[in-house]
Amino acid sequence: GGYVHTPKEGIHEDIVLFDFASLYPSITITHNVSPETLDCSCCSEGKNKVPELKHHYCTKRTGFVTRVLEDLVVKRVEIKEKMEKLGKGSREYQYLNNRQYALKILANASYGYYGYPGSRWYSKVCAESITSLGRNYIKSVIALAEKLGFPVIYGDTDSLFLRMKEKDIG
Repeated sequence: GGYVHTPKEGIHEDIVLFDFASLYPSITITHNVSPETLDCSCCSEGKNKVPELKHHYCTKRTGFVTRVLEDLVVKRVEIKEKMEKLGKGSREYQYLNNRQYALKILANASYGYYGYPGSRWYSKVCAESITSLGRNYIKSVIALAEKLGFPVIYGDTDSLFLRMKEKDIG
């Protein structure tokens, strides 16, 4: 965790929130972050380098954890599509909602699993890579927001609070 942009003190109005949903699972999939793809020899000149760290991930073969996360994300999307066709109060809707939520929790837990020394897939480097990439993405969005004139109120690992220029931006 931690701040990417230190909070500005005070009471703020006209705030917009950017929540980067499933940021760490998305980073894991996009950058193929898996212990067996770390610093592969086939991509030593790789395009998939991690900012702040001297590591990279393979772009030629998909990692085990990456495949598992992709499967979880696809299944969750399929369930959410089924849910859209149902009434929110129905028993089937609630059942599917519980399933999609369980898949969300599993996907989000993958980062913590990398960082837990007792886990089978423990990899401090993978955990650090994900947080480094996350910081890089958030900092890029902060830079763009500031360039466009949106003052940044606060930013952390997966969200950003900006002050809107006008109340009715549509």
